[in-house]
Amino acid sequence: MRRVIANLLLNASEAMVGKSKEGAIDDATANPLIKIESRQTARGIEISVTDNGPGIAPENLERIFEPLFTTKSFGTGLGLPASVNILERHGGGLDVASTPGSGAVFTMWIPATAAPQAESRAA
Repeated sequence: MRRVIANLLLNASEAMVGKSKEGAIDDATANPLIKIESRQTARGIEISVTDNGPGIAPENLERIFEPLFTTKSFGTGLGLPASVNILERHGGGLDVASTPGSGAVFTMWIPATAAPQAESRAA
């Protein structure tokens, strides 16, 4: 799971390099921002990584989980496919939502399993 979170944070930070928004009215839109949130839902434990970078073009959104696909001038294009593989092996998955110009949200999830409770015995 550390590898998945590291991949998502690395992708978010690399997407925002040099992407400060000129003419922004407040710091929330002027400065690169990465937000991490966790929650428990019906499908399990979710961790979202949100950035306010340039977002992902629709034609690239369809391909980002393909091995060796990248829009960067560096890297191998294996981070997201490897992350999906790790999550799927744990019964989870990875969702993405993005609007060009408005950043991206990657949400990883894995099932939550309750620890077995000891049976109560009357003495």
